[in-house]
Amino acid sequence: MNYAKIIRDTYTLSNHNLSNYFRMDSVNNQTLLYKTHNNFGVVIMADQNIRLNEKFNQLNFYTNEGTLNGEMVNLLHLTLNSLDYFEQFIIIAADFIELSKRTTLKENPLEWWNHWKELIGNAVVEKSTYSILAELLVLNYLQKNHSSNTPKWLGYTGGTYDIHTKNKNIEVKASINKFDTNITISNQYQLNTELINDFYVLGFEASANDNGISIDDAVSELSTSGYPLKDIETGLQVHDLPADASARREKYILLSCKKYNLQEAIPDEVKQSMDKFFDFDIVRKVNAELDLANIEHEKIDLLSV
Repeated sequence: MNYAKIIRDTYTLSNHNLSNYFRMDSVNNQTLLYKTHNNFGVVIMADQNIRLNEKFNQLNFYTNEGTLNGEMVNLLHLTLNSLDYFEQFIIIAADFIELSKRTTLKENPLEWWNHWKELIGNAVVEKSTYSILAELLVLNYLQKNHSSNTPKWLGYTGGTYDIHTKNKNIEVKASINKFDTNITISNQYQLNTELINDFYVLGFEASANDNGISIDDAVSELSTSGYPLKDIETGLQVHDLPADASARREKYILLSCKKYNLQEAIPDEVKQSMDKFFDFDIVRKVNAELDLANIEHEKIDLLSV
């Protein structure tokens, strides 16, 4: 069966002004084409307990309830944001609707999704789930213990620091290498004590079961602490982590949290040496890896506040 041709033909003959869903009966009566004025995709049935909302470059992979053959069912969508990639998308969409893949897609769609993500590769370096979790845990700690300083999460904005309070700017670093004491400074401004006062370094390990804490857990804690839920969700949307995204349910064991005062932790000679690079016109950005093994710090218990 030529699935790519079926998708092309259905797309050509469909009119999105009449409906957004069009059945592809030549495949079966449970396969649909989805079409709007600026994007399109393919749709099949999934198990009722599957909840997904994944994003990758121009692709979306999500579930929502809908009516198929007169019954309310859980519909699994694979859609494309930009028609500029129409032909490339057809290859993935054809694989998605192939009947031999239905069992996997119905029961464990993330297996199929992750395979294609790995095959395509990512043009943009995604911020790790545990790094975002680290920022939210520190934000919750500050919200519970220093709410009068009105902490604000800025990590999703791409700025120099991750959290701002009335009297401090805070950078958060995270790692899943339990033996690694190094952190990466991604630009010279992160060593500027006039811009950043403290930085927190969190160590995690991935959980092999349901133990640990996830982004969804942290969001729930923040909401309970009184932090505006809308602001959190805005930031998570920027990181392609909307509600129901599977990465938000990934569990991590928090091994440690160490708080460093930038003024005390980084010798002036290091900051001055980094600044000297910018005496040269061709230098625009400098990265540095710092070993914090012997730097004085305060241990913070983030999970019992």
